[in-house]
Amino acid sequence: MTNFDLSFNFCLLLIIVSISILPITFLKSPADFWWAILIAVLCTIITITMIFVDFHDCYHEAHYSGISIDAILGLGIFLFAFNGHQVFPTVQNDMRNPADFKKSVLVGFVYLEVVALLYMPLSAYAFLIYGDSMANSVIDSVQTTWIRYVADLSIAIHLLSRIENCPPIVGASAFDQHSITLQEFCFKRVLVRTSLLLTALFVGMSLPNFGSVMNLFGSTAVPCTCVVLPTLFNIYIKAATYDKDNNIWIKPTFLDQLNIANFAVLTVICSVIATVLSVKEILGVRFTPPCYILPFLTYKNRTQLDADVLNCCGMFMNISKFNFQCGARS
Repeated sequence: MTNFDLSFNFCLLLIIVSISILPITFLKSPADFWWAILIAVLCTIITITMIFVDFHDCYHEAHYSGISIDAILGLGIFLFAFNGHQVFPTVQNDMRNPADFKKSVLVGFVYLEVVALLYMPLSAYAFLIYGDSMANSVIDSVQTTWIRYVADLSIAIHLLSRIENCPPIVGASAFDQHSITLQEFCFKRVLVRTSLLLTALFVGMSLPNFGSVMNLFGSTAVPCTCVVLPTLFNIYIKAATYDKDNNIWIKPTFLDQLNIANFAVLTVICSVIATVLSVKEILGVRFTPPCYILPFLTYKNRTQLDADVLNCCGMFMNISKFNFQCGARS
């Protein structure tokens, strides 16, 4: 909004966006909106292309910080974004032919690789070009104004084209309990999906700085469900193998079990470190009080929730292609 000289408090913007997208959540089943996924992918490609165009303005002034233990926080973000192992039992149980589960997993991982090929090179490229002057979003560091506009607009269209999938999927159990089909439009559908969106709004207003909370969840619950517990279940399933020829049970050695569990052990160690760093980040200088508490705080105790116009380049974040006002990163 700051790009268009419109100033909205972040909390107020959450309410405005929620009211705006509420009618979209009343639409039918996500299966009827396959084209929305295509639009979302195209918008993502447009955004990445636009960011790649703006490469020559900050590259020579980029400054790279040294290696820090804080980099382990990236583990939480990575697992939060790319995990999915915990839904495997549900997927297999819901399949018409559970024997084809391997095919489902293969297709899922192929799609994940496509997503990774889009985002991971962009992450490396962004750090190479902007260095440690980049904040939460690479778009805020793009120096060319029209490219920033197109990238922001593409991201907005991407999110709007995907929002209609969330309430139907999350509220499927509620529909089953009230005997409502996804194709049926009625008062109960409006009530259930409005309640889901209000719940999401409450979470957003309670956790304005969701990045730190995402680090925490990605460092605690997610590693357990996608690495540690599946590994333990695998060890339990393979506790012994029956040899039909010799009519005996073959138990794995300690080294065999250790070889299976090594990734889980490494994950636990990194998870503990990342959890400690996440808690320090949430309770430290980046703590942001909930939106409904801000009006009762004095001005000096409030946390800035307004978006900066631009993250400038260089070691001191003071270099701008068009001499724009630089936003101060917290």
